[in-house]
Amino acid sequence: MQLIVPGADERHPAALAERMSATIPYAALARTVSFDALRTADDLASAVVPEVRRFLDL
Repeated sequence: MQLIVPGADERHPAALAERMSATIPYAALARTVSFDALRTADDLASAVVPEVRRFLDL
């Protein structure tokens, strides 16, 4: 099982993440990650860690 976190830039478009999660068997898409206010690595961790925890609890 894989967790796919969509990006927020031209190189990592959210639409690609959605297609990947629909194509890869047993893939899960992290839908609630927002990259709008990220400025530091700690901001990134705060945005992604809850999704990773949810994924691992499956």
